[in-house]
Amino acid sequence: MSNLLTVTEAAQLLGVSTKTIRRWENEGKIKAIRTEGGHRRFEVSS
Repeated sequence: MSNLLTVTEAAQLLGVSTKTIRRWENEGKIKAIRTEGGHRRFEVSS
């Protein structure tokens, strides 16, 4: 199982909208890893 979440999965986990996740990433509040195709992925800390 991967420890990377999509924008939708991260939003569901945190109880916020996908727009909020994208905004937080743009503002530097959370860090995203970009795939080769440019998609955001968020690492889950254990």
